[in-house]
Amino acid sequence: MVSPGIARRNLSAHPASSFEGNENMKTFINMLKDQSGASAAEYALILAIVGTAIAAAAVLLGGAIGDAMTSAADCIDQTTAECQATAVAA
Repeated sequence: MVSPGIARRNLSAHPASSFEGNENMKTFINMLKDQSGASAAEYALILAIVGTAIAAAAVLLGGAIGDAMTSAADCIDQTTAECQATAVAA
Protein backbone atom coordinates (compact mmCIF):
# COMPACT_ATOMS: atom_id res chain seq x y z
CA MET A 1 0.00 0.00 0.00
CA VAL A 2 1.24 3.47 -0.89
CA SER A 3 0.97 6.18 1.71
CA PRO A 4 -0.81 9.42 0.75
CA GLY A 5 2.38 11.40 1.32
CA ILE A 6 4.26 9.41 -1.32
CA ALA A 7 1.40 9.72 -3.81
CA ARG A 8 1.29 13.47 -3.23
CA ARG A 9 5.03 13.72 -3.75
CA ASN A 10 4.79 11.77 -7.01
CA LEU A 11 2.03 14.05 -8.29
CA SER A 12 3.92 17.18 -7.37
CA ALA A 13 7.07 15.84 -9.05
CA HIS A 14 5.32 15.96 -12.45
CA PRO A 15 2.69 18.70 -12.21
CA ALA A 16 2.26 19.20 -15.98
CA SER A 17 1.66 15.55 -16.82
CA SER A 18 -0.50 14.77 -13.79
CA PHE A 19 -3.07 17.52 -14.42
CA GLU A 20 -2.99 17.47 -18.22
CA GLY A 21 -5.50 14.61 -18.43
CA ASN A 22 -7.78 16.36 -15.95
CA GLU A 23 -7.72 19.55 -18.03
CA ASN A 24 -8.48 17.57 -21.17
CA MET A 25 -11.42 15.94 -19.40
CA LYS A 26 -12.77 19.35 -18.36
CA THR A 27 -12.47 20.56 -21.94
CA PHE A 28 -14.28 17.45 -23.20
CA ILE A 29 -17.11 17.87 -20.68
CA ASN A 30 -17.46 21.55 -21.61
CA MET A 31 -17.72 20.56 -25.28
CA LEU A 32 -20.47 18.06 -24.41
CA LYS A 33 -22.41 20.77 -22.55
CA ASP A 34 -21.95 23.33 -25.34
CA GLN A 35 -25.16 23.85 -27.34
CA SER A 36 -23.51 25.55 -30.33
CA GLY A 37 -22.30 22.15 -31.54
CA ALA A 38 -25.92 21.04 -31.88
CA SER A 39 -26.70 23.86 -34.29
CA ALA A 40 -23.55 23.05 -36.30
CA ALA A 41 -24.71 19.45 -36.56
CA GLU A 42 -28.13 20.60 -37.71
CA TYR A 43 -26.56 22.78 -40.41
CA ALA A 44 -24.42 19.83 -41.52
CA LEU A 45 -27.54 17.65 -41.77
CA ILE A 46 -29.36 20.29 -43.84
CA LEU A 47 -26.31 20.62 -46.10
CA ALA A 48 -26.22 16.84 -46.59
CA ILE A 49 -29.93 16.74 -47.50
CA VAL A 50 -29.62 19.62 -49.97
CA GLY A 51 -26.50 18.08 -51.51
CA THR A 52 -28.28 14.76 -51.93
CA ALA A 53 -31.24 16.50 -53.60
CA ILE A 54 -28.92 18.31 -56.03
CA ALA A 55 -27.10 15.08 -56.87
CA ALA A 56 -30.39 13.24 -57.43
CA ALA A 57 -31.66 16.03 -59.69
CA ALA A 58 -28.42 15.92 -61.69
CA VAL A 59 -28.73 12.17 -62.18
CA LEU A 60 -32.42 12.34 -63.12
CA LEU A 61 -32.01 15.32 -65.46
CA GLY A 62 -28.65 14.25 -66.87
CA GLY A 63 -30.11 12.47 -69.89
CA ALA A 64 -32.41 15.34 -70.85
CA ILE A 65 -29.63 17.89 -70.48
CA GLY A 66 -27.27 15.71 -72.51
CA ASP A 67 -29.85 15.37 -75.29
CA ALA A 68 -30.41 19.13 -75.36
CA MET A 69 -26.66 19.79 -75.58
CA THR A 70 -26.29 17.26 -78.38
CA SER A 71 -29.17 18.85 -80.26
CA ALA A 72 -27.64 22.31 -79.83
CA ALA A 73 -24.25 21.05 -81.01
CA ASP A 74 -25.87 19.47 -84.06
CA CYS A 75 -27.57 22.78 -84.89
CA ILE A 76 -24.27 24.63 -84.61
CA ASP A 77 -22.43 22.07 -86.76
CA GLN A 78 -24.95 21.94 -89.58
CA THR A 79 -27.86 23.97 -90.80
CA THR A 80 -30.99 21.82 -90.93
CA ALA A 81 -34.62 22.72 -91.42
CA GLU A 82 -35.42 21.66 -87.84
CA CYS A 83 -32.75 23.95 -86.40
CA GLN A 84 -33.85 26.89 -88.55
CA ALA A 85 -37.48 26.40 -87.52
CA THR A 86 -36.49 26.35 -83.86
CA ALA A 87 -34.38 29.49 -84.26
CA VAL A 88 -37.22 31.36 -86.00
CA ALA A 89 -39.77 30.27 -83.36
CA ALA A 90 -37.55 31.53 -80.56
